Amino acid sequence: MWGSVVFMMNEVMIGRAKKLVDDGDVEYVNTNGNTLNFQGKGHNVSKGEVYIITAEIQQNNEMAWSCSCHHAQFNDECKHMLACSMIIDNKELRTEYKIIVGDDDVVGSVELTIKSDDD
Repeated sequence: MWGSVVFMMNEVMIGRAKKLVDDGDVEYVNTNGNTLNFQGKGHNVSKGEVYIITAEIQQNNEMAWSCSCHHAQFNDECKHMLACSMIIDNKELRTEYKIIVGDDDVVGSVELTIKSDDD
C-alpha cells in the first residue's frame, strides 16, 4: 500500500495527502538512480514555497523518505511523503532497488574475463 511504506497516520493526514494529489499540489519529477524525486507546493504560512520530497529505495527495497517541509523536520512523516507514496502507486513507479553502475554499494560480484587477440 502506498509505495510499500508504512505510515502511522490518522484519517485527517490521509485526507490531506489525498487532497494534495487530487489538486496536483505534489508531483513526480524524475528518478535518479534509486531515488525518486518529487516536489510539492506549500500552503498557508508556507504559501509559495516549493518542497523537495525524495524517496530513496534501499537495498532491502524499503524507502527512506525526506521532505523539506517544516513538519518533516520534527517528525518521521508528513502529508507530502504520504501523497508522494500515493503517486508512486498511481503511476506504478519502480520501488525495487536496482544496482546502478558506479554505485559504491554493489551487491554480489561480477566475474570479468578479458581475452586478447593473441589467445
